[in-house]
Amino acid sequence: MPAQAPVTLRRLFASAALAAGLLLAVPSPARAAETAPCVPDATTLCLNNGRFKVQVAWSVPTQGTSGIGNGVALTGDTGEFWFFSANNIELVVKVVDGRAFNNRFWVFYGALTNVQYTITVTDTTTNAVKTYVNANGNLASVADVTAF
Repeated sequence: MPAQAPVTLRRLFASAALAAGLLLAVPSPARAAETAPCVPDATTLCLNNGRFKVQVAWSVPTQGTSGIGNGVALTGDTGEFWFFSANNIELVVKVVDGRAFNNRFWVFYGALTNVQYTITVTDTTTNAVKTYVNANGNLASVADVTAF
């Protein structure tokens, strides 16, 4: 039971933050499992030389709709996601190597939507995961210069 308490608290905090319309970035601990290379597909971007796997889930609770974002690579560090139609970009995400400045990789995203979404970025070298949550009705962009 004690091992579940942090997960339960994290879920309660995330639910409260979403209900309040707040942006939430929740770091997840690195997993002990073996690392796996990023494999790009229709819903997965592999950024920064394939080190970082980026995926997005979205929902519009008021309409009862949800889905997985469709990713399109733009450069080696940057990609976009669309939810409803390929000609309607919803998010732009990039992962930058900032180690020369602060020994960290940086995650930036720009939202072109106010639907609820969750961006999940996985460092495939360490298996560390960072999750960014946006509440329905909120329009937000983030610069996380201490992400990984």
